[in-house]
Amino acid sequence: MKNSILIFLLSCIFVSCNDQVKTKFKDYKIAEENKFFEKGWIPKNLIYESMTNIYLQNNLDLNSAFFSYNLSSPDLDNLKTKIKKTSFDYRNPKRVNVPNELSNKLSKSEIFYIFENGDTTYISIEKESKKVFGWKYGK
Repeated sequence: MKNSILIFLLSCIFVSCNDQVKTKFKDYKIAEENKFFEKGWIPKNLIYESMTNIYLQNNLDLNSAFFSYNLSSPDLDNLKTKIKKTSFDYRNPKRVNVPNELSNKLSKSEIFYIFENGDTTYISIEKESKKVFGWKYGK
């Protein structure tokens, strides 16, 4: 019985220390209405009104994040003018659960970055689906 209580208490402590937050919005308008962009997880230079299927998973303690969204072709072309290619290899942001299949896909993709307000955000683009993936490593 004591072991069961100890395991339960340790589980509670572990779960309470995990500050991962998942957020989803259908499109830019709904995200804007919810003041999502004010939080700064997605750099201002990467925000477009054509954004759809917006997804963010972040770890508040470590300031690490992973996000994705779809863009229109013109906005995707514009975004490409704002990012720079890097030779860094993909690795998951700290304590943010990115599915293995997606991690494997990103590890084989071209990686870009944008530096804004003292913060580096890494980017990968899936051209066929016009999907943008971004992540911050945090502390």
